[in-house]
Amino acid sequence: MAGLQHGWPCCWLGRGRIWANSMSISSILFDVENIFFDGTAWHRWVHQQACSLGVTLDYQSFLRGWQRDWLPHVYSGKQEYWNAMEGFLQGQLLNECQVLELVISARSRQREVIRNSRPLPGILSCLNSLKRNGKKLGVICNSVHTSQDFQVRLGELGIRVPFDVCLTSRSAGRQLPDPQSFEHVMRDLNSIPGATAYVTTSVERLEVAHCLGLKTVHLDPPGSGWNRHEAQSRRAGAVARPVPVSDFRVTSIQEVFGIVAGGSPAGSPVTGFRTLHGLARV
Repeated sequence: MAGLQHGWPCCWLGRGRIWANSMSISSILFDVENIFFDGTAWHRWVHQQACSLGVTLDYQSFLRGWQRDWLPHVYSGKQEYWNAMEGFLQGQLLNECQVLELVISARSRQREVIRNSRPLPGILSCLNSLKRNGKKLGVICNSVHTSQDFQVRLGELGIRVPFDVCLTSRSAGRQLPDPQSFEHVMRDLNSIPGATAYVTTSVERLEVAHCLGLKTVHLDPPGSGWNRHEAQSRRAGAVARPVPVSDFRVTSIQEVFGIVAGGSPAGSPVTGFRTLHGLARV
């Protein structure tokens, strides 16, 4: 199968995607949540506190409502974080006193979480190895912080790698996944999609990056999102979901270096791809 995406030629041969110009990867874009740091501990704490006050939603439903209905306004800079949190909690039928109590506790807890946060295992060595190999590194993520402030936060976390570009949703004024944001950072990196890899844990963001022509790497450690769902489906005898859009699926950040640095193959090539308009197989 051959095709043309946004003017960049590509072809599909057997397992995974092979680019017609055989260009090696020169730039790597990283999402950050659950790659640079643990993004689940905070959300689970808020859910536990809400349940202790009477909220009955399970964790996934609670998180989905927060991320779908409220966080987009925060990430794009249209609403302040704690105002959004208050509105969300009120929508869970908590009374005004309960909401105030939880928000006060959450503010204190968040400061503690930030103070005690550490980079996830393997990320620093991966970033430093890529930099030593001459790769350009970028961060593109959803955040309540501007791009400049977010880099300061990364430094406080202990991630002081000199990134070539950093773009947050707050600075872009748009929440990911957003095609314009990907195009923005590629211009800043002076890179084209076929020479740019994108690493994320988000299936939705993989899909947009894939349709733009980036080489996509789905990081999904055992017991996390996609792998957990597949294991549950097998136990229940359910039909598995279509494979997420990605050129590679890896279970650890250490595997990323082998893929993008042109060394020995790592990760699992994905045999199918899904467009924004449906599912196709090769």
